[in-house]
Amino acid sequence: MATKQLDAELISSFIMEPTPLLEFGKTPKGKRGVGFVKSGHFDGPLMKGEVLGGADHLLVHSDGSAVPDVRLALRTHDGALIQMEYKGVLRAPREVMKRFGQPETLKPEEYYFRVVCFFETADERYGFLNSAVCVGYGIPMKLPSGGNGVRYDIYKLL
Repeated sequence: MATKQLDAELISSFIMEPTPLLEFGKTPKGKRGVGFVKSGHFDGPLMKGEVLGGADHLLVHSDGSAVPDVRLALRTHDGALIQMEYKGVLRAPREVMKRFGQPETLKPEEYYFRVVCFFETADERYGFLNSAVCVGYGIPMKLPSGGNGVRYDIYKLL
């Protein structure tokens, strides 16, 4: 049986600054917290604009791995409104996870941070996103403002 390699096309790179995590504590599913998007923007070959707001309902498992569960409202440079939602996996040894507050000390090979994204829009110019399966990876980063943020490079699977 022949296998097919996945092909992908970069949609955009997203850079976001979250608020500090609002910690709910340990629930039956794990340690739960919610972080809100303070600011954000995206730029890429298929879309660019600003992140208007959203939240990450983060779940941290007992082994220290985390599951981001995010919904965002986006506005493109040409006025389209788009909902973006993604879930993923963030996994790293505990000593690496402790350094996420100092992202400049992290190396990409020290952690695994991947997401699966879906988009929804009524704007026909971006209608191709409604039926696309998108994947990406997250990169913790220090923002020019001095705060901590995250960058996601998001690709549409072809």
